[in-house]
Amino acid sequence: MSKYSILFVGAGRMAEAIIAGISTNSFDEVKQIYVINQTNFR
Repeated sequence: MSKYSILFVGAGRMAEAIIAGISTNSFDEVKQIYVINQTNFR
């Protein structure tokens, strides 16, 4: 079984909701979740 990495660019409320859903459902296929926001580039 292959595992997936997920990247959220411009992470806001929608990304938070999706990450919460993934965490709650404990997807075994997700290896890593990356979250990048504009403030990370300053």
